[in-house]
Amino acid sequence: MVFFKRNRNIKLIEDLNIRIEKLNEKIHKLENENNQSRAIWDSMVEGAIAVDKDSKVVSVNPAVEKIFSVSKEEVEGKLFLEAFRNNDISELINNVLKKGELISTELDLVWPLERTFLCNASPMFENNTISGCLVVIHDITEIRRLERIRSDFVANVSHELKTPLTSIKGFVETLLEGAFSDKENSCNFLKIIQNHTERLNSLINDLLDLSYIESKEI
Repeated sequence: MVFFKRNRNIKLIEDLNIRIEKLNEKIHKLENENNQSRAIWDSMVEGAIAVDKDSKVVSVNPAVEKIFSVSKEEVEGKLFLEAFRNNDISELINNVLKKGELISTELDLVWPLERTFLCNASPMFENNTISGCLVVIHDITEIRRLERIRSDFVANVSHELKTPLTSIKGFVETLLEGAFSDKENSCNFLKIIQNHTERLNSLINDLLDLSYIESKEI
């Protein structure tokens, strides 16, 4: 009887050890997954802010600390508006928490630096209930600056092309209307047309060079 009882105890201990080992494996796996998630979170170029259903800041990544000149210790646990004092993003978060759907918007921030950001705010769910909101902030300041430069460039090129074309058109019409028979004036007109043609050719070559530079990513 004692023998069977002893064997049963040994079996229970072995089962318990197996369960402990499996539990340790699960804990180790969860720790690895958590470390990987934290590494991804911390290495993101985009700013990321996680808030709970009451708009309290749960976590921020280093990019947000840099953008807003804050530290995690200063903002985590506080209401978003109390931590960041940005009404636009706060309103974005409130809308996501109410509607439960992804919202994207472009915002111009003037503090602490004048920058343009694309903010994507998405709801976080737990048991099919909204548990919070994740805001990912993309800095698109440089993209918008380049777009303005490109727009200004197109406008300037259009003007530079239009001026010589208008002159050429005017002188050609004058020649066709009879000025061609006036040898002295017609030669002057043709020289002006030639100069404008060379100017146009130079502009077109510049545009081709720019196109080549962009295509080669020089």
